[in-house]
Amino acid sequence: MTPAEALALGQRAVECPRWRWMPGMLILGRWRVDIDPERPNRGPGWECGPNGETWWEEPDADDIPDVRDPATLGCLLALVREAWVDPTAHVVPTADDSGTETWVAWVFPPAEVPRTFPGGSEAEALLAALEAAP
Repeated sequence: MTPAEALALGQRAVECPRWRWMPGMLILGRWRVDIDPERPNRGPGWECGPNGETWWEEPDADDIPDVRDPATLGCLLALVREAWVDPTAHVVPTADDSGTETWVAWVFPPAEVPRTFPGGSEAEALLAALEAAP
């Protein structure tokens, strides 16, 4: 995934009504979101500094998640599972008719038929599922 593609997908994520920052997410070009266990009502903050020093504040409105980051992808999957009320939602790699690798997010909403959301990357498939969530 190119940096431009990561930026575009990250922007889609924060525009999604079901989006929220979660502990462990990586802010594109900045820091990892963390939660201060001493102050649980403070919400997300940034873990900063080469020596592990930290400070806490809300992510800026223009911060973008780095959807290339494995922890951020895991959080995105958790958001999809929560939004669809499906603890088994998952993403699988596949190939289209031309052999190009694609990804498909599968969700199994309660009392509904399974739904699939294709994407050119794991992040794109998860975002498609999050955007379509009820």
